[in-house]
Amino acid sequence: MRTVHELRRKPLGTLSTLSTEDLRVLLLQQESVDVLVPAALTLLEEDPARKATSTPATCSPPC
Repeated sequence: MRTVHELRRKPLGTLSTLSTEDLRVLLLQQESVDVLVPAALTLLEEDPARKATSTPATCSPPC
């Protein structure tokens, strides 16, 4: 949960500095979905093979 708290404190102007993993964590916690979904979709349009690290503990079924 500390990661989510730290990420939530980043100013919105730093969306470009968020990693794919940062976006994944925030979206799984349903944080700022209206802002982050467009950013995530843009990243996926640029690189459809882009992946975030996922572990069995954080991966939603089916995994």
